Amino acid sequence: MNSKKIALVLFLIFLSFISNFSYANTNVEHKNSYMFGNYPSRNRIFNDPTFPPITTQWEVQLAPAGKPGEPPILGQPVILSQEQNIYIKAGQEILALDLNSGQLLQRKQIETTATFPSISSPTYRQGRLFFGTRANGIYALSSNLAQTLWHLPLESKVSSSPLLVDNLVILGATDQHTYILDQHQGTQAGNSPISQQGEITSSPCLFGNAFAIGVDGTALNGSVQAYDLQGRLHWTYNTKTGVPASIATDGSYLYFSDKKGRFYALNASTGKRQWMNESFFKPANFINNSPALYQNRLYFVINQYNGQKARVVCLNSTNGLPLAGWLQRDLAADSWVSPIIWSAANLLLVADDSGTVYGLDLTTGQERPWYYDRQQGKTVSRVNLGAPVTGEMALAGGYLLVATLDGKLHAFGNQGLQNLMVSGLTSSSQEIEKGKTNQTRLLVSARDVSRPLITKLELKLDGQTVASQNLTISPGDGRPWQERGRTVEVEIHWQAPANLPEKDSYTLTAIVNGDRQAHWLNQNQPFVETTYADNTTSLKLNGSLVNLRMLSLSYPSPISPGQSYQGTVQVENQGSRPLSTTLKLTLNQRQVALLPVTLVAKEKKAVSFAIKAPDTTGSFNLTARINPDRQIKEKNYQDNSLSKAIQVRQEVREEQGQLTVSGRAEPAQIKAGQVFALVVETATTPYTWEETVYEQQPDGSVVEKKVRRSRPCPGAKYVQARFPDGQQVLLEPTNPAGTPANTWQLPVNPRSKNRARIHFTDPYLPDGLYPVTIIAGGAGDNGNLSARTVIKVVIKGSILEGIKSRLTY
Repeated sequence: MNSKKIALVLFLIFLSFISNFSYANTNVEHKNSYMFGNYPSRNRIFNDPTFPPITTQWEVQLAPAGKPGEPPILGQPVILSQEQNIYIKAGQEILALDLNSGQLLQRKQIETTATFPSISSPTYRQGRLFFGTRANGIYALSSNLAQTLWHLPLESKVSSSPLLVDNLVILGATDQHTYILDQHQGTQAGNSPISQQGEITSSPCLFGNAFAIGVDGTALNGSVQAYDLQGRLHWTYNTKTGVPASIATDGSYLYFSDKKGRFYALNASTGKRQWMNESFFKPANFINNSPALYQNRLYFVINQYNGQKARVVCLNSTNGLPLAGWLQRDLAADSWVSPIIWSAANLLLVADDSGTVYGLDLTTGQERPWYYDRQQGKTVSRVNLGAPVTGEMALAGGYLLVATLDGKLHAFGNQGLQNLMVSGLTSSSQEIEKGKTNQTRLLVSARDVSRPLITKLELKLDGQTVASQNLTISPGDGRPWQERGRTVEVEIHWQAPANLPEKDSYTLTAIVNGDRQAHWLNQNQPFVETTYADNTTSLKLNGSLVNLRMLSLSYPSPISPGQSYQGTVQVENQGSRPLSTTLKLTLNQRQVALLPVTLVAKEKKAVSFAIKAPDTTGSFNLTARINPDRQIKEKNYQDNSLSKAIQVRQEVREEQGQLTVSGRAEPAQIKAGQVFALVVETATTPYTWEETVYEQQPDGSVVEKKVRRSRPCPGAKYVQARFPDGQQVLLEPTNPAGTPANTWQLPVNPRSKNRARIHFTDPYLPDGLYPVTIIAGGAGDNGNLSARTVIKVVIKGSILEGIKSRLTY
């Protein structure tokens, strides 16, 4: 058996030892960067999978050193991953470089009078490059730089970077025009050129089938304009100062700043302002850096914010407010390049005139290590390049490119940084039980692996080893050396020890190459890592020693029915991990409140609540229960609730209402045979009572008070008049019957030709009193209130005694 067959047999035997592990390979595929801002939305997100640490791979001198205000390298380079090419403007030329070495491949002069380029970045599409110049107009070149496809001469500077959409090239110029050109011919298209009210240095951003561009205007005004792709104006939004920088969009809203530090969000469709933040405005500010937009976070750099220092700010893109938890920070100097999002590393990269490139955590703003310093032998959070950073940064094809005022282009990558890293640790169960089998997954990444590598992988639970196995990682699939690497997903089954001490939480730790004995398979050569800081990762798992308990329940008693009162409960988390649960309040087992409660480890917390007393009187049982549904597993539920008896009282002493009736005859004196009318008035006095109420004081105590109350008493439902001749007549009310105060009158007398409300008397009545009895009734809640009175009409004489024997009515 030859040596190759022996090696194969040994390798198969080795695989049988790691059958407890399963893993899948994942290849790295680097991205391209075709344009300024990396996308037509200009959001400045770079999704290349390159992961820190990275270090300097090469630097090249592309042009003579410049001076402040005249940098030799401007704009953002194009990076083509598959072609391994870079395109960048330097001095009077555009250059093509090899991505892996910085070696010059081709060059073409594009400036004749200007000695340094404009900030218009090249844009790449299908073998063609498009860009503006400082003094020579707009170009379209072949990607080998040998052929000028077309050239549009302009007398003004072009700082705007081209937007390529459909068959069009869209960009602005300082001659106060926006140009829409045919990609193949360079001829004007649509409404081009579009006249503006100020210089254009902003690069257009695309949203839907439209684009937006900023207008620098003057010190007192500027604007943002939105057009369709033919240059027809959609809307204009005027700003207080110019808008020299580019706009970022998420498709629905446009985000930008004016040059004095006011930040805006506009509705992309309508141009209506969503929000404006003026809190960072200062007259000395100057912003010509474009924003970066990532996951509802908006990053700006404000120059001259604090003297000659730039400030990096982060806003919540939904409301324009500073992001909670983000550290607003000043750089060492001003910054004239735009920040970029390194999404794989969760970092914001910013650079300034001190020559420093910073890595800031996207969520917190804190500096985070990303650059491996070979001299210090460690990964640091910033690197100084020795000259101000002037060129826009780009991250693609496995490299971060940064240009400086001294005419150099710096390339950073993780090539040559041998490293093992463990991440993505997950567990099938979030709770540890003694003797129970758990399934864990994790990722082990090996960078710069040129041949099969063997290393040790361990799992530890609170420092106690629960799994240990050798792991083999094979090299890449024939890609160039700098891309050799592999990420494997590992699945491990392990059992929690039976003697595991009872705790409320445990730490599961995965360690790769913890003994630092990793080596190439079948060789004794060690695999020496650049850093061992990322060889471990941990995961918090819950234990069974968790307990929540109620300490006290406070609520006033006695209380009045139907009134709302404040109460307090005190709860405690006896465990050593934070918990979120609910607090349930019941009255006689009927839920009256459900409150969220979050407790950090070992915390005691007072939770206030307000509940309404029952509408009926009596004794009620108020119960407060923490973790009522037992969603959190505890060692003991006996102390999760407390109860208190609540007395609901209402002492009432009521006084009955009274009905009164009075009246008069009109006229009060008549001759026998004459007529009279009646006016009767009824009234009820209100029901009144005194009740005992319980008022809660600011300190939570209850004070008993006597309160006098009243309510209307329903008035009379009927009034009857009884006459001496035996007639009985129901009077008619002027207001609805039952009104507490009412006036009553006789009904229309059918004997009256004028339909008068009168009573006829007999002409033969003797002189004297003619009493009319008035009876009112039906008043009160139950209709049991009544009253009577007598109206006395005086009879004196008779109509038969005079010349007129009878009046006709």
